[in-house]
Amino acid sequence: MATDILAAALTAASDLELRDFISERITKADALAAHTYGESGDSFRNLTDALQDNYLWALADLLREVKQAQAELVEREHHRTFAGDKFVEIPVIGRAS
Repeated sequence: MATDILAAALTAASDLELRDFISERITKADALAAHTYGESGDSFRNLTDALQDNYLWALADLLREVKQAQAELVEREHHRTFAGDKFVEIPVIGRAS
């Protein structure tokens, strides 16, 4: 269900909004990941197993969202072609432009 909601939002977003979304999610994932190894990782490893699982679940969700947003951008690029110096949209049957 949450994936369907995200997919609908990503489809409605502009390319710039998608890029901003990807950048934000990568920044958040990087910040979370930085606390799972090295000296910062010591406190992470002291968390309960359940908290570690939830923490890594949140990290995985951010990365899945990035992959989903990137897939949306790639799909859009596949439906564009150059005509001179301008992009021309190629309509996709069953999908709103």
